[in-house]
Amino acid sequence: MLNINENSPQHNVAWKLLPAILIPQNGTSLHTIAVPDGVKVLANVDMRTGSGLPRRARRVAIAAHDVCQVFVHADILEADGARPAVADFHAPTLLWALENAEQIALWCERGTSLHPDVTAWIVNAAHNGSRFQTTVNATPESAANWLECINRWKGKSAEVRVFGPEVHQ
Repeated sequence: MLNINENSPQHNVAWKLLPAILIPQNGTSLHTIAVPDGVKVLANVDMRTGSGLPRRARRVAIAAHDVCQVFVHADILEADGARPAVADFHAPTLLWALENAEQIALWCERGTSLHPDVTAWIVNAAHNGSRFQTTVNATPESAANWLECINRWKGKSAEVRVFGPEVHQ
Protein backbone atom coordinates (compact mmCIF):
# COMPACT_ATOMS: atom_id res chain seq x y z
CA MET A 1 0.00 0.00 0.00
CA LEU A 2 1.29 3.43 -0.92
CA ASN A 3 0.47 6.00 1.72
CA ILE A 4 2.33 9.18 0.86
CA ASN A 5 1.10 12.52 2.13
CA GLU A 6 0.60 15.19 -0.54
CA ASN A 7 3.10 17.49 1.23
CA SER A 8 5.75 14.78 1.48
CA PRO A 9 8.86 15.13 -0.73
CA GLN A 10 8.17 11.58 -1.97
CA HIS A 11 4.78 12.61 -3.40
CA ASN A 12 6.03 13.64 -6.86
CA VAL A 13 8.34 10.62 -7.07
CA ALA A 14 5.45 8.29 -6.19
CA TRP A 15 3.19 9.78 -8.88
CA LYS A 16 5.94 9.38 -11.48
CA LEU A 17 6.52 5.74 -10.52
CA LEU A 18 2.85 4.79 -10.15
CA PRO A 19 2.13 4.18 -13.87
CA ALA A 20 5.13 1.85 -14.11
CA ILE A 21 3.83 -0.10 -11.13
CA LEU A 22 0.19 -0.27 -12.27
CA ILE A 23 0.38 -0.86 -16.03
CA PRO A 24 1.04 -4.55 -16.70
CA GLN A 25 3.39 -5.81 -19.42
CA ASN A 26 0.43 -7.82 -20.72
CA GLY A 27 -3.00 -8.79 -19.48
CA THR A 28 -5.15 -6.78 -17.11
CA SER A 29 -4.56 -5.64 -13.54
CA LEU A 30 -6.97 -4.42 -10.86
CA HIS A 31 -5.78 -2.21 -8.02
CA THR A 32 -7.69 -0.59 -5.19
CA ILE A 33 -6.63 2.96 -4.48
CA ALA A 34 -7.90 4.63 -1.32
CA VAL A 35 -7.97 8.39 -1.70
CA PRO A 36 -6.57 10.34 1.29
CA ASP A 37 -9.11 11.19 3.98
CA GLY A 38 -11.33 8.30 2.83
CA VAL A 39 -13.27 10.40 0.34
CA LYS A 40 -13.47 7.69 -2.34
CA VAL A 41 -12.22 4.15 -2.87
CA LEU A 42 -11.14 3.72 -6.47
CA ALA A 43 -10.88 0.56 -8.57
CA ASN A 44 -8.07 1.16 -11.05
CA VAL A 45 -8.11 -1.30 -13.97
CA ASP A 46 -5.26 -1.21 -16.48
CA MET A 47 -5.68 -3.24 -19.67
CA ARG A 48 -3.03 -4.46 -22.06
CA THR A 49 -3.47 -7.21 -24.62
CA GLY A 50 -3.76 -10.74 -23.32
CA SER A 51 -5.77 -11.97 -20.38
CA GLY A 52 -8.57 -9.94 -18.85
CA LEU A 53 -10.31 -9.83 -15.51
CA PRO A 54 -12.37 -12.85 -14.45
CA ARG A 55 -16.11 -12.18 -14.13
CA ARG A 56 -15.87 -12.20 -10.31
CA ALA A 57 -13.12 -9.54 -10.33
CA ARG A 58 -15.20 -7.37 -12.68
CA ARG A 59 -18.14 -7.61 -10.28
CA VAL A 60 -15.95 -6.77 -7.27
CA ALA A 61 -14.44 -3.79 -9.12
CA ILE A 62 -17.92 -2.26 -9.30
CA ALA A 63 -19.51 -3.52 -6.08
CA ALA A 64 -16.64 -2.90 -3.64
CA HIS A 65 -15.50 0.52 -4.88
CA ASP A 66 -17.02 3.98 -5.04
CA VAL A 67 -15.55 4.58 -8.50
CA CYS A 68 -14.20 2.25 -11.17
CA GLN A 69 -11.80 3.64 -13.77
CA VAL A 70 -10.52 1.53 -16.65
CA PHE A 71 -7.54 2.45 -18.81
CA VAL A 72 -7.13 0.61 -22.11
CA HIS A 73 -3.50 0.97 -23.20
CA ALA A 74 -3.80 0.61 -26.99
CA ASP A 75 -0.97 3.06 -27.61
CA ILE A 76 1.87 0.98 -26.17
CA LEU A 77 3.89 -1.13 -28.58
CA GLU A 78 3.74 -4.90 -28.16
CA ALA A 79 6.92 -6.99 -27.79
CA ASP A 80 6.88 -7.60 -31.56
CA GLY A 81 6.85 -3.85 -32.24
CA ALA A 82 3.22 -3.70 -33.41
CA ARG A 83 0.49 -1.55 -31.92
CA PRO A 84 -2.44 -3.55 -30.56
CA ALA A 85 -5.79 -3.57 -32.34
CA VAL A 86 -9.24 -3.76 -30.74
CA ALA A 87 -9.38 -7.53 -31.35
CA ASP A 88 -6.13 -8.07 -29.39
CA PHE A 89 -7.78 -7.17 -26.08
CA HIS A 90 -9.70 -9.57 -23.84
CA ALA A 91 -13.20 -9.21 -25.31
CA PRO A 92 -15.29 -9.81 -22.13
CA THR A 93 -13.23 -7.28 -20.13
CA LEU A 94 -13.25 -4.70 -22.92
CA LEU A 95 -17.03 -5.08 -23.37
CA TRP A 96 -17.51 -4.70 -19.61
CA ALA A 97 -15.37 -1.53 -19.65
CA LEU A 98 -17.42 0.02 -22.45
CA GLU A 99 -20.93 -1.16 -21.48
CA ASN A 100 -20.62 0.02 -17.87
CA ALA A 101 -18.86 3.33 -18.46
CA GLU A 102 -20.76 6.54 -17.86
CA GLN A 103 -17.93 8.48 -19.54
CA ILE A 104 -15.60 7.15 -22.23
CA ALA A 105 -12.57 9.17 -23.25
CA LEU A 106 -10.80 8.27 -26.48
CA TRP A 107 -7.39 9.89 -26.06
CA CYS A 108 -5.64 9.69 -29.42
CA GLU A 109 -2.91 12.27 -29.69
CA ARG A 110 0.83 12.09 -30.11
CA GLY A 111 2.37 13.28 -26.88
CA THR A 112 0.63 14.32 -23.69
CA SER A 113 -0.54 17.90 -24.23
CA LEU A 114 -4.20 16.88 -23.71
CA HIS A 115 -3.52 14.84 -20.56
CA PRO A 116 -4.77 17.63 -18.24
CA ASP A 117 -8.04 17.86 -20.23
CA VAL A 118 -8.64 14.10 -20.20
CA THR A 119 -7.83 13.85 -16.51
CA ALA A 120 -9.98 16.85 -15.56
CA TRP A 121 -13.00 15.44 -17.42
CA ILE A 122 -12.68 11.98 -15.85
CA VAL A 123 -11.90 13.21 -12.32
CA ASN A 124 -14.65 15.85 -12.37
CA ALA A 125 -17.16 13.22 -13.51
CA ALA A 126 -16.18 11.03 -10.55
CA HIS A 127 -16.44 13.98 -8.14
CA ASN A 128 -19.91 14.69 -9.54
CA GLY A 129 -21.14 11.18 -8.73
CA SER A 130 -20.23 9.15 -11.81
CA ARG A 131 -19.18 5.67 -10.74
CA PHE A 132 -17.51 4.26 -13.87
CA GLN A 133 -15.22 5.82 -16.47
CA THR A 134 -13.14 4.28 -19.25
CA THR A 135 -10.20 5.88 -21.04
CA VAL A 136 -8.87 4.36 -24.25
CA ASN A 137 -5.32 5.51 -24.98
CA ALA A 138 -4.92 5.08 -28.73
CA THR A 139 -2.96 6.53 -31.62
CA PRO A 140 -4.40 8.91 -34.22
CA GLU A 141 -4.11 6.09 -36.80
CA SER A 142 -6.22 3.67 -34.74
CA ALA A 143 -8.70 6.23 -33.42
CA ALA A 144 -11.42 5.56 -36.02
CA ASN A 145 -11.39 1.81 -35.26
CA TRP A 146 -11.56 2.47 -31.53
CA LEU A 147 -14.37 5.01 -31.94
CA GLU A 148 -16.35 2.49 -33.99
CA CYS A 149 -15.90 -0.11 -31.24
CA ILE A 150 -16.82 2.38 -28.51
CA ASN A 151 -19.98 3.50 -30.31
CA ARG A 152 -21.02 -0.09 -30.90
CA TRP A 153 -20.55 -1.34 -27.33
CA LYS A 154 -21.06 1.70 -25.07
CA GLY A 155 -24.03 1.89 -22.75
CA LYS A 156 -27.07 3.84 -23.91
CA SER A 157 -26.39 6.83 -21.67
CA ALA A 158 -22.59 6.88 -21.91
CA GLU A 159 -20.97 10.17 -22.78
CA VAL A 160 -18.11 9.83 -25.27
CA ARG A 161 -15.41 12.44 -25.89
CA VAL A 162 -12.49 12.31 -28.28
CA PHE A 163 -9.28 14.02 -27.17
CA GLY A 164 -6.94 14.39 -30.12
CA PRO A 165 -7.09 14.88 -33.85
CA GLU A 166 -10.45 14.87 -35.55
CA VAL A 167 -11.55 11.27 -36.11
CA HIS A 168 -13.14 10.26 -39.43
CA GLN A 169 -15.17 7.08 -39.64
